[in-house]
Amino acid sequence: MGHNWKQKRPGSLGQLLALGLAMSFALTATAGVKDDVAYAGIAVTQLEIKNVQKGNASDTKSNAGTLNFGTYITDYFKAEFRMGFGGQEKEIAPGLSASIDQYYSGYFGAEYPVTDYMALYGMFGFTHLVATANKVNPSAYPVIPGDLVESSFSPSFLLGGSVRIYKKFHFFMDYGRLHADSLTAIDTKDLNFGVRYEY
Repeated sequence: MGHNWKQKRPGSLGQLLALGLAMSFALTATAGVKDDVAYAGIAVTQLEIKNVQKGNASDTKSNAGTLNFGTYITDYFKAEFRMGFGGQEKEIAPGLSASIDQYYSGYFGAEYPVTDYMALYGMFGFTHLVATANKVNPSAYPVIPGDLVESSFSPSFLLGGSVRIYKKFHFFMDYGRLHADSLTAIDTKDLNFGVRYEY
């Protein structure tokens, strides 16, 4: 065990060093246009549950609403919190239906201003998922619990872009992985279309 730890140590130190340099850059970057700018927004979200045992049903997509709140640390780094609710119950496999009732996500990400009115961004974070699964036959799908996923917490990520449409109002669109459960292998994707206001 000790030998394996020594083999992995250089990689771990390298990752910590890279993280430290990134945080140092974020904290010491020259003040920019969006330093200390915060924002709030609302989005229509399309959720898709994938990788269900015995194959997915033909349509596993449902709609939900998402609220997002964020702040810019510099012109290029931001932190964001999202919460969503209202996913409809859908049949995701034969004899198995599910609904994603609520989700809460925290992200840290980088944003690149392509022009003074358009930007591209990527964010990484963690999501807490609250879901429900219903089985026609209680003994079917033994790996899938009543909460749909074994672990409610999962790493998540988003890739997207935004366009300023009027003064401090921005339209944004992003897509990514909301939640991935290692035991059931269920993977939930989210596609968001929304508007946010910067202040």
